[in-house]
Amino acid sequence: MSIRVIIAGFKGKMGQAACQMVLADPDLDLVAVLDPFESESEWQGIPVFNDKADLAGVEADVWVDFTTPAVAYENTRFALENGFAPVVGTTGFTSEEIAELKHFPVNKIWVV
Repeated sequence: MSIRVIIAGFKGKMGQAACQMVLADPDLDLVAVLDPFESESEWQGIPVFNDKADLAGVEADVWVDFTTPAVAYENTRFALENGFAPVVGTTGFTSEEIAELKHFPVNKIWVV
């Protein structure tokens, strides 16, 4: 069974590297990518979403976030609220934000 992955911030350097790594790994399945400014509806055959709210119904296991500090915290909350295990490569969380995220009831391992 493949691990289903969503990548937020897929247009940046690290997001592109993450996409290529996921696409190259037979145990991973890139099911969606997120960028609020992307005009195309697909990227390499992968659905592109402009609004994270539209990802709520997507079946995925992991949310990889390489966005900006301005949105990474809200993206991580969204991932946790929707059952995605967040893998966050974005820095800039405050100690209060980290403390709040640690209190989410989760059944998946995640790292900030």
